[in-house]
Amino acid sequence: MKLITTQPFGDYPIGAQITDPAAITKILAGEQVAFVVKVPDDPAPVDAGDGGKTK
Repeated sequence: MKLITTQPFGDYPIGAQITDPAAITKILAGEQVAFVVKVPDDPAPVDAGDGGKTK
């Protein structure tokens, strides 16, 4: 999980992606929780098995 800011706060501008687990825990436990949304982590790339070539 990561957080994306919806309003600027601290050193984070709007749209910042927060991925540090310690920062996420601190934000979710504090008043700044109102300025972020939770989003899933980006999916891992899928290997097509063709060496990166697609048909």
